[in-house]
Amino acid sequence: MLVRENDFDFNLIKIFNAVVESGNASRASERLSITPAAVSQALSRLQNIYSFKLFGRTRKGLTPTKKGLELHKAYSHVVNVINATYSLSKINYDPPAITLLGSDIVENYYLHHFIRNDELIEKYEINHYAVNKNSEDTLAEMLLSGVGDILINLSPPKNFDIEVHLIDVFRQYVCICGNDNPLSILEQITLHHFYTFSHAVYQSDMFSPEVMVYTNSVDHRTERKIGYRSDSMLGVVNIVETTNMICIVPLELASFFKYTRGYNIKILSLPDEIFFKTIPVYASLYKKSKYYVVLREWIVILQSKYSSINDRDNLCQ
Repeated sequence: MLVRENDFDFNLIKIFNAVVESGNASRASERLSITPAAVSQALSRLQNIYSFKLFGRTRKGLTPTKKGLELHKAYSHVVNVINATYSLSKINYDPPAITLLGSDIVENYYLHHFIRNDELIEKYEINHYAVNKNSEDTLAEMLLSGVGDILINLSPPKNFDIEVHLIDVFRQYVCICGNDNPLSILEQITLHHFYTFSHAVYQSDMFSPEVMVYTNSVDHRTERKIGYRSDSMLGVVNIVETTNMICIVPLELASFFKYTRGYNIKILSLPDEIFFKTIPVYASLYKKSKYYVVLREWIVILQSKYSSINDRDNLCQ
């Protein structure tokens, strides 16, 4: 479709960038304060302009194609150039930006540890870019092209130019419930509670309870009840806080949402019959990144935090 210069709707750039950066159309609509239908209509209009596909549909939803990511990079450059004009009259220019790639756990948990470093916050603007549904090749391209500066996930991309570091391991899991849940008077739930109460399940690339839960009881074959599924950890915790659902999460995340974020939830021990495999978390970065030195320093901080927790757990055993 041929579009004359004066006919192009530049609002499409803002909507397209929001969808790519938010991870899906729903979050983009919330970010822009418009309806999901308006977002879908804008994407259709933009797609009609280009001969190549902007998004591919997978069972997990919309995923930007390689060409779509290139277009996003070009659009972002244009937006950055425009934004830079606003500060031409200022003495101080905006600080350089560091972008973390990852799920909403990265945005809400690991980003929190990043921005607690006052020295980093003074020197850099820290952003998050949602990448729940992207392939390893796409994630590698994001790092190499500078769309993101550091990736935090379970399956780091395999590329000679990308450096990978273990920064965390989820090995201790608990049950969380709302303070008004009948289970909140307990300190530990039983297998009966586990299979009787409906579960809120967090589904993302970060971890999936479906592959984590194991039982030692071969005679107990009852399936747990799933009442809510979401790729938003905030959505899951909100549901648990306000209903009688329960959720199985790593202890570190449960403690973070209860004590740091202030959610009205109770942390309960799990039945002795249930155990979990450990889930490693990796940080990946481009070896030639202009932020390589500062990112390596932050990775060391995260590794030190993980080591201190690991040492504490070993002493408790």
